[in-house]
Amino acid sequence: MLRITLILISVILLSSSCTREEINKTLFVGAYTSKAGDGIITCNFNTKTGKLTEKGLAAKLNNPSYVAISHDGKRLYSVSEKDDSKVSVFRINHKGTGLKLISSKKVNGSAACYVSSDRDDLNLFVANYVSGNFSFLSLNEKGKILSLENLKPGTASKVDTTRQMAPHAHSIAPGPFNKYIYGADLGSDRIFVFRKKDNNFVLHKEVVMPPGSGPRHFAFHPDGETMAVLGELNSTVTIVKKDDEGCFSIVKDSYSMLPKGFDGFSKAADIHFSPDGLFLYASNRGHNSIVVFDFKTGTPKPIQWVTENIKWPRNFTIDPSGEYLLVANRHSNSISVFKRDVSSGKLSFLHSLTGISEPVCLKFR
Repeated sequence: MLRITLILISVILLSSSCTREEINKTLFVGAYTSKAGDGIITCNFNTKTGKLTEKGLAAKLNNPSYVAISHDGKRLYSVSEKDDSKVSVFRINHKGTGLKLISSKKVNGSAACYVSSDRDDLNLFVANYVSGNFSFLSLNEKGKILSLENLKPGTASKVDTTRQMAPHAHSIAPGPFNKYIYGADLGSDRIFVFRKKDNNFVLHKEVVMPPGSGPRHFAFHPDGETMAVLGELNSTVTIVKKDDEGCFSIVKDSYSMLPKGFDGFSKAADIHFSPDGLFLYASNRGHNSIVVFDFKTGTPKPIQWVTENIKWPRNFTIDPSGEYLLVANRHSNSISVFKRDVSSGKLSFLHSLTGISEPVCLKFR
């Protein structure tokens, strides 16, 4: 009888432990530190209630404006955008909340603003906004940075005489099958496509985007057949399809991210597909909104603009359950949590976590 009781208790405890693990997720927050704050912040997110709570400083770092999580969830990558413009590799502790520095390196560029990794986490890719170059760094299996190379294929498009008088690399990430690396250059109105040749990365193709659009970020549809490119300068989403090589290079139509009749200042920031690919989300700074597109037909159709408790939304993310969307509001020093209706795609405001100075990047582990 005692043996049976102990077995039952063990099962109950194990079940309780699994439930806690499933509903509590760690959110890492990249934020500017020029006004306040010390670096990368860690938060706890409850996927059952949508409650977001701050846990504290995970790593002291100067202006970690963008972070990324390794594919195995064991490491975090970050760029320091302002003074030192370096990339850092951290090991995430066994609790999933703390960070320990493994390696860091200056990238020979200025204003590093984006970092990503390949599927095997043996290469890092960095976009340097002011200098306009893309950095490629190799790693060993433990995450130590081994080598660095830089490519700067862009030239100024000069369509926008304020923002496009020089190349401005803004994001870089592998495509769905890791064959090509895509780099968005806002100043050149180009998506540059890179591939690995021998032990180096080389320019494979350049994709001409609509003049004056200023490509900033992009997202790949879960089926691997569509690329959606966000134009920062004209607040548009442009659909790009694959060519015969499987490279996203065929530029289709562009769609406005702003409601009809709006004529104020606004610049687009970030873009993500829903996990099922039925909806597309993008953020507007100025209009201060998240626009929700229905994407069931493969054509973005705006169905909602959410503005409640949103102020200068830089980066946003959808949580692992797919039921919530969280927005980093740089100018209100807050992170807003929205419930996502998975059938309609529409968002409803839940609450905001305040007191985090200038949050600009959100990544779930």
